[in-house]
Amino acid sequence: MICTPRPWLGTVFLAFLAFHLVSCAYRAGFKLPDRFSTYGVEIFANSSREPDLEKPLHTALTRSLADHAGARIVRPSRADAVIRGRILTSERRAGIRSPLNEWLESAKRLLVQAELLDGASGEPLAHARTFVEVGFVFDEHGGESGARDYALENAAQRLVLELLQKLNALELQGTGEPKVQAPPTSGQ
Repeated sequence: MICTPRPWLGTVFLAFLAFHLVSCAYRAGFKLPDRFSTYGVEIFANSSREPDLEKPLHTALTRSLADHAGARIVRPSRADAVIRGRILTSERRAGIRSPLNEWLESAKRLLVQAELLDGASGEPLAHARTFVEVGFVFDEHGGESGARDYALENAAQRLVLELLQKLNALELQGTGEPKVQAPPTSGQ
């Protein structure tokens, strides 16, 4: 008996494998604590020397909270849990110059801190702080503004994930109303 190849069998197997992987990834998503059904993000304060970073950071934080955690977003005044924070530093680091003293490349630096608060009591549940540095080339499309946008998006994702991971850890410990120590302060 001669065995004939069945090309459709490989396609069926790949479709089954893709479906299985997607369904596993969906089930393995980030689980939010049951006691917080709504989340809010306040507009962050800005202590940096660069103005107007608050709105794009707020947009990135809200998108990250909804996309990565599947959180239901409402106004901070109506939320069960609220993210509040401050942009501490936004600067361009010294970069590389040409022999003619023209800027060739540099990097955007961003330092942001945040806390997750219980919406009812205002008590801090978790603290996070992140530093992001994104390099860029001056003559390249996007340049410094593209690096700034990427740094804001990256900082938002890091803060949301860290805050929610810490909240999940507290929930797993079953501490009830967690007491969180204040983050260390720095001269920045």
